[in-house]
Amino acid sequence: MIKTVIIDDEKQARNALAEELRLLHADVQIAGEAGFIKEAVHLIDKTKPDIVFLDIQLSDGSGFTVLEQTFFKNYQTIFITAYNEYAIQAFKTNAVDYILKPVDANELNNAIQKAIQTKQLRETAKPDSKLDVLLVRKRISFQTTEGISLHFTDEIVYCQASGNYSLIYFIDKTKLTVTKTLKEVEEMLAEHHFERVHQSYLVNMIHCKKFMNKEGGYLLMANEVQIPVAQRKRNQLMQLLLQS
Repeated sequence: MIKTVIIDDEKQARNALAEELRLLHADVQIAGEAGFIKEAVHLIDKTKPDIVFLDIQLSDGSGFTVLEQTFFKNYQTIFITAYNEYAIQAFKTNAVDYILKPVDANELNNAIQKAIQTKQLRETAKPDSKLDVLLVRKRISFQTTEGISLHFTDEIVYCQASGNYSLIYFIDKTKLTVTKTLKEVEEMLAEHHFERVHQSYLVNMIHCKKFMNKEGGYLLMANEVQIPVAQRKRNQLMQLLLQS
């Protein structure tokens, strides 16, 4: 069960979001609702939710103040607001997503999936393992033909070369085409525990499930995709996997 709270100063907006959540996810439990900063902070500290759905503009101040004042911090934030000018500030708080009103069901569903997947990664990480370091969420920006796209690095499963472009594959099964070569993407992600396992593939080590010896050697990723491993990379990769 995923415990959530809804923070919005408009009761109609809270009701609409609550109904959408019930339709989308039977395993989402709404632990409470609030419309003011003080009661929002109290609600979060009391219920200790997994996800906080948070409006930016509350009648008595900013949603960012709620984030600053809670003692309990082990939750993920999905901003749902009518204001698009706060997106960069929201992402700096490591928010899972930033959704504009009126809420699109697909966007809401994708945001919830991201939050659930991150929660599962944290729960399955071994104490004191290198995954603890990997799960400190970092955001990165990619240049596309349409503009700039912002993503958490732990949402990326693998990257694939496509000529002078690269294809970025995410845990929610979406794909992004970026205007950089795979070598350039590799340089961008060098500090985020990505490994070049093949001339055409760069993988996120936190999403590697298995290394298989058959068919020349390949990695089975969290999204069930098989990534070939170059012969010269096999020993190095196996050492990294054993140390995880």
